[in-house]
Amino acid sequence: MKFYSKAVGVFLLLSLLVVSVLFAQTEIKTYTFDVSQEKWVSKDVSSIALYLTPPVFGYSDGQLSIYSPIQTDSNATNFGYWINDATDFSASDIPANSLLRGTFWVSTDQIDYTLVPQLRMALRNETANFNSLSQINSINNGGAAPIINTPTPTLQPFEHWFQPHDGSLYPDFDGLAVTFELINYFQDIAGPDEGTLFLDRVVIDRFDLSSAAFTSTQDFTLSHWDPDIRPNQAVGYYTCDFIRTPGGALALTPHDTGSPLQNTWCLGVWGGVLDQVSIDGLATSGAYLYRGVFNISADASAQTDVPFATVILQQKLVREGSALGISSNIDGLTAPDAIGKDYAVFFRPPAVEVTTAPLSDRFVFGEFQLLNFWLDDPVGTLYLNSAKLDRIDPDALP
Repeated sequence: MKFYSKAVGVFLLLSLLVVSVLFAQTEIKTYTFDVSQEKWVSKDVSSIALYLTPPVFGYSDGQLSIYSPIQTDSNATNFGYWINDATDFSASDIPANSLLRGTFWVSTDQIDYTLVPQLRMALRNETANFNSLSQINSINNGGAAPIINTPTPTLQPFEHWFQPHDGSLYPDFDGLAVTFELINYFQDIAGPDEGTLFLDRVVIDRFDLSSAAFTSTQDFTLSHWDPDIRPNQAVGYYTCDFIRTPGGALALTPHDTGSPLQNTWCLGVWGGVLDQVSIDGLATSGAYLYRGVFNISADASAQTDVPFATVILQQKLVREGSALGISSNIDGLTAPDAIGKDYAVFFRPPAVEVTTAPLSDRFVFGEFQLLNFWLDDPVGTLYLNSAKLDRIDPDALP
């Protein structure tokens, strides 16, 4: 199974820490785009890799847009995004123990909802090396994909939840990046996607976390997780070793290609497709907010040398999911250590997944990934020691 769907390869960015009860909700920023782009800029990242092709960006009628043509090249991936000015947010906006919710109001011009390009929404603080992302796919009969916005504009709210780092670790706060992304792979179950995604507005809310009030759902059973070896359509196979430790942890490490150890193109994925947990049941309105807590450790002698880790919660049919990436860049304070740290990823399924989807589809599973793409990336072993799932009713949050 694939987190970023519709692709043989996985395209990354993402991350988070452990949470609790929510007190006062505060709306800290709203982007309406009514009279301007509000300092949001479009990003064409096609120069990063040959297989990336740029989409078409636009702004009109108070909306940002991204258009993707049909991908006719089997080695091409159409990818681009709009990003805010991160300095719109100050350290005082995001105190310690904050949980952020980004609500993105989105529509499309694609009349066939099974062919809508993938929508991704991200919040990140680069200083802390935490990147979080949610995606909505039109894979497997459309799921909760955005709805066509003509002849009458039909906007849908899509949520992404993110817990930033403890601000006391990084006094030099660098702001909060908010992105609205489109990604369109050539390889698609239903057929090549084509269409425009429109962003009408974004609201960022903050909740304060003080004591754990999540209700335990159940622990994942790591012995049921399997290696997921994924080829990449552009660069051949990623090479990674999968190890089950005697203590039951799941380990990922790049192949040893020399002495000293040299990096290889490595994407290693342990997937819990056979270890799914039910997300059936309604909160006060819509779905519960789920939190996956993953305990990860590393064998690196310094935390600045820990490979990039990603943890994911994903709907059974890969229609929606959320992910968190943890990097050891800069000083590595938030990276895994030899003892192990808890990292949390939050996922609130669209209401359709707990109201109209068949009962057999109302499940979520986890993934654990190691990603190394460049020769100078850190090389070492990551260990997933445990993973559990709990939930809270978002409507109970003050």
